[in-house]
Amino acid sequence: MPGFQSPITVKLALDRIDKKEFMLPAFQREFVWSTRQIINLFDSLMKGYPFGSMLVWKVKTLDDKKHKFYPLVKSFIQRHHTSEQAEGVENKKDFHAIMDGQQRLTALNIGFRGSFAEKTYYARKDDLTGYQEKILYLNITKGLSEDGNYDFNFFSIDETTKQDVFKDNWNHNWVRVGCVEQWKIGIDDWRGIELEDEKKMIFSLKEILNASSINYYEIEDENYEEAVKIFIRINSGGSSLSYSDIMFSMIIAAWDSKNGARNARAEFNNLIKEVSDTGFCIDNDFILKCILVLFHKKVQYDLSSLHNEFLLEIENKWSNIYCSISTLFRLLQGFGLSGVNITSYLSTIPVLYYLYHKGYQNLDTGVNHVNDRKIIKNWLLKMLCLKVFSGSSDNILNQVRQVFTHDIEEAYFTENFNEFPSVKIFNKLGSRININDDRINELIEIQKDNQYAFSILALLYPHLDYRNNNFHKDHLFPEAFYKLNPEKFNNDWKTYNSIVNLQMLDANENMSKQDKSLKEWINKEVGTDKSTYEYQNFLKAHLIPDVELDVENFEIFFSERKKIILNKLEDILS
Repeated sequence: MPGFQSPITVKLALDRIDKKEFMLPAFQREFVWSTRQIINLFDSLMKGYPFGSMLVWKVKTLDDKKHKFYPLVKSFIQRHHTSEQAEGVENKKDFHAIMDGQQRLTALNIGFRGSFAEKTYYARKDDLTGYQEKILYLNITKGLSEDGNYDFNFFSIDETTKQDVFKDNWNHNWVRVGCVEQWKIGIDDWRGIELEDEKKMIFSLKEILNASSINYYEIEDENYEEAVKIFIRINSGGSSLSYSDIMFSMIIAAWDSKNGARNARAEFNNLIKEVSDTGFCIDNDFILKCILVLFHKKVQYDLSSLHNEFLLEIENKWSNIYCSISTLFRLLQGFGLSGVNITSYLSTIPVLYYLYHKGYQNLDTGVNHVNDRKIIKNWLLKMLCLKVFSGSSDNILNQVRQVFTHDIEEAYFTENFNEFPSVKIFNKLGSRININDDRINELIEIQKDNQYAFSILALLYPHLDYRNNNFHKDHLFPEAFYKLNPEKFNNDWKTYNSIVNLQMLDANENMSKQDKSLKEWINKEVGTDKSTYEYQNFLKAHLIPDVELDVENFEIFFSERKKIILNKLEDILS
């Protein structure tokens, strides 16, 4: 019978997970909780707080043979949000699909029967060998801490060798949470535990398993499409799922309903992985926003207008979408951009719109696209410097798309663009592009390691080889000079480290310069005769003022170079 069912114990719930009697529908999002959230759940259960209710859908397999369902995760890898392998339901007995409550249920599964692999500090996010498997333990010596919480923690296997009980450096006993399930208390030995308070802690932990603490509401006689609608309805009213999460669930459900269709979750993850190999970090939210700008009449998320026909159309176009987004990030990589210095991923979507609908899958390398690449690079760096896409980005994206088309349902382009329309976009955005003396002065005060420094310097030095990452940000008056004599520069590192004392150099050129004084470096490169063409051209190319370049003359140098940079930026940005 549908409705609230008799409460079940945590152990019974875990057994049902193991037997795949509890499964996840394909449209459910993946596990996203952190170790802290898992710890907080176990702390609440130790204090006797309720687990909360779940919503489950009774799936009758005879009625539903074409859809995929996922087992709940047991061994979780942080950031990769890896799902278990999807399964069909043919030849399965009836089971329950978790509609609401999967984060809590998966947390129990990880805490009692699984593990959580966290990225080590220096590891790359895409390197699975850089993730350290950890298991949940409870400090049974400490008991309740001063803040009123139990001391749960995840420890690596190297630290504990999976022992049921281990002692830390403070001689505290930690018990592996998962071991209490098989621990026959009162029959087995206490494994070195002697204190009664510690034994009581183990009893309390085991009681979590045996308590009838999980309530769930069962729905049945619903087909797959109705289940998706229920899922969206219960999640769209709160903040637990974003609109992009729900849109992604709708795509998974729509693609999953089509025989022989792609696995949307796997396709998105593959694309994210491919982009990460170029040095960028995108997510489902970015891909979904790209899809809306590319094809949908509304740039903002509007779940009511995302009909199944549109979602299936995306599946049909997915190969081109995948290739275009890959091309976009190879193009950005060629501009010298990376996940470290790109300050707005949304600013790249107009470029994607252009390359996708023009069919320019080789925009990043094609010899016939050299001029387009130059225009796009210059436009994008300006957008990043001026922070145009911060704030109400949906409105900005909508305005930019209006440059390409007045009505996307009629045509993707309302005129034949022979090159990327950077000037028209600039003019369309109008007042959003704030160029004045105050703004430009803010730009030249940017510090060397600031994210925006690259975009500013790349505009000032457009001739370098950025494609091969063959460039360095360099202090004209070397950093070593300041460290030796900061008082000569009024102890003003912020001024010394600003754009005014920075340049972009070819990597080989920078290796040659090293910590030479500015004057020594210039004399080595082009000689000491200031009247020669080579000398003056070198100063011009490096935006260096024709003044005395001794340390004692730094203030005059700084003042004159500031004028050069201000004029150059004003000319570029306007």
